Amino acid sequence: MEQTGLAPPKVRAPIPTVQQGDASSKNGRPYRETQTQLFRPQQVRAFRQDLNRLQALMDAPSYVGGDRAQAHKDYMRMDAQVEAQTPHAYGADEVDIALKRELVLREQFTAGMPTAAEMRRTPAGAIDKHTSWEQRNKPAILEWKNIRRRLHASGALDGFPEYSTDVANVEVYRPTGGSGELNMDNTLIPSQLHFLPPAGAGQAVVMSEDQEAFLQTMDPKLFGRMALLTNEQRKLVLSTVDEMLSEQLPKDPPKVKK
Repeated sequence: MEQTGLAPPKVRAPIPTVQQGDASSKNGRPYRETQTQLFRPQQVRAFRQDLNRLQALMDAPSYVGGDRAQAHKDYMRMDAQVEAQTPHAYGADEVDIALKRELVLREQFTAGMPTAAEMRRTPAGAIDKHTSWEQRNKPAILEWKNIRRRLHASGALDGFPEYSTDVANVEVYRPTGGSGELNMDNTLIPSQLHFLPPAGAGQAVVMSEDQEAFLQTMDPKLFGRMALLTNEQRKLVLSTVDEMLSEQLPKDPPKVKK
């Protein structure tokens, strides 16, 4: 390889991880993860690709164009950032400590968390509820995200692929409903409820205009209960209606033989 006069990239020691032992560090304080944002798996991959590109430029022969001095500066700056913000795997005796802390933080920020319906439909009070919740739990969420990313790097989270986008996604744990949900009667975003037949019930039975008019005239109470019947019950009622309608149709006059 041709000499470029540039110093090779420095090799840095791994970032210190959790103190070994019980859920307390050696100084007697409970374990807390850093709140400085660690990179997502996709970000780490993108930065590694950029580092490889810069390294290839620095290693290229002299006849290959390019600003090697600037490439060296960019490499050193980016390498330091990647090393500082890449989630490092926990040690074997540190995973349990991190898992306990992750659970504590998750239970903390999901308490009072706006529900999925509140975020989607925005009833009265939802914006203030979300703002208050976010301000109250921001430090816990930042720490939780970093623990999740380090646990993922340790292989301690099942069900998440290598470049998963949901490893540190709080939406995965957003509650649905519950006694603390706001009143949904006056929402900014209206909703529509669609009641479909259960799986395996076959094609939904729908009344025609003739069936609807006939049933509404003959039995208004039954007509009002049609939406509450099962698919099979509606099918039975409408088949009876069809028979009654067919009896009311005028019969064709007999053909006269010539």
